[in-house]
Amino acid sequence: MIKEIDLNRGVKLIAGGNIVNQCSYVTLVFVGGASEQKYLEQAHLVEHIISTFKYRVNEKIQLNTLLGSAKADARTQNDNMSFSFAVTNFNDLIEKLQTLSHCINDVVITKEDLEKEKQTIIDELIYADFSTEYIEKVSADFKKLTIKDIEEYIAKNLTSDNLIIYTLSNSSVDEIANCLNEFVDSLKHTNYKNKITKEPGIWAKDKSEHQHSEVYVTYKLNKPITTERERCLFDLLRLYAQNFRIGIKKPLRHEKRLIYRSDVYTSGVDRADLITKIYCKEDNTDAVTEEAIKYFDDLFNNGVSEENFEFIKKNYQDFLYSRPMHIPQRLVVKIGEEYLKNKNSNIDNEFQQNLINNEIESIKKYDKQKNDKIIELLNTLNVQDFNEFIKTYLQNSTFTIKIQNERGLKV
Repeated sequence: MIKEIDLNRGVKLIAGGNIVNQCSYVTLVFVGGASEQKYLEQAHLVEHIISTFKYRVNEKIQLNTLLGSAKADARTQNDNMSFSFAVTNFNDLIEKLQTLSHCINDVVITKEDLEKEKQTIIDELIYADFSTEYIEKVSADFKKLTIKDIEEYIAKNLTSDNLIIYTLSNSSVDEIANCLNEFVDSLKHTNYKNKITKEPGIWAKDKSEHQHSEVYVTYKLNKPITTERERCLFDLLRLYAQNFRIGIKKPLRHEKRLIYRSDVYTSGVDRADLITKIYCKEDNTDAVTEEAIKYFDDLFNNGVSEENFEFIKKNYQDFLYSRPMHIPQRLVVKIGEEYLKNKNSNIDNEFQQNLINNEIESIKKYDKQKNDKIIELLNTLNVQDFNEFIKTYLQNSTFTIKIQNERGLKV
């Protein structure tokens, strides 16, 4: 059942139960987002600074790692900036809230750090395939931004006046409210509430009329998966293939900006054909196909480096560790917003049941003991095991490339 609770300073808490797992989810939404920004993309830049930068405690500078974990999330939208936490106990929640409070009130920003983070935003826009004109506009606006602008944005927008909090939890709502009241009291209170406009704001993209293509790179395998070890190695192979878009740790996006995203799937657990689906502009189809052939030829002929193997291995570990925590953060807010529209206190059960039935089968199937065994097996594998697996497992596979565009043409 949804409860609406008044926290200190008039901040609303919309609290519901969690029927999916044993975690508590807390999402703090600061109304305003990109619609209140002084310069283009400023809100996005502020979100990065708060969620990834250093902060000062007891005259010592510390690094904020809590918001960069699989159990936390920060994002900027047209009408709000939000910070979300998945926690398993109140001490974890208190620590995250205290960190966020420090980063809002006492964030340490140097000129060098600011310039570096500006470039990170530009890289993200390139990664998301925004137009050259849009990126040039953002770059020009960023040149005007100073540390004082960032501090003024935080002081005006990230205040208790503009805050609403949503939570889904099996824990005591009163205890959560006590933790949140301490956080609310730490924020500035200015009696200034942001007005939400309908300006396109941060995620406004050019509406270019490009045709798009899907490039399917398939390795049809003649040898089935028969052991847990092979399954684990094949999952690592899938992760490597999925990272085609960014070339593992050396992104293609800087030089080429060819690819929107890539997905990897298989034709079944036992057969486990490797199918990589790559989305790109139709004009880039030939170049993407050439890059894909080069990428997978290099993988299957030369194997991977130890550094890249450790990178995908850590990705897999993080995925396994985070699975029990997984409720999409947007769902926590969506439940609260739906409640505010019609005051239906049962809306949380309806939404979550739909989630369980339709969206994330992995939650129902989650088995901690099995996951721990996979992680234990994963830790015994090294780069030589992976490269040997590639050579033997893909020896007699059939390689094909199929291209489909929006007109339905297949090449």
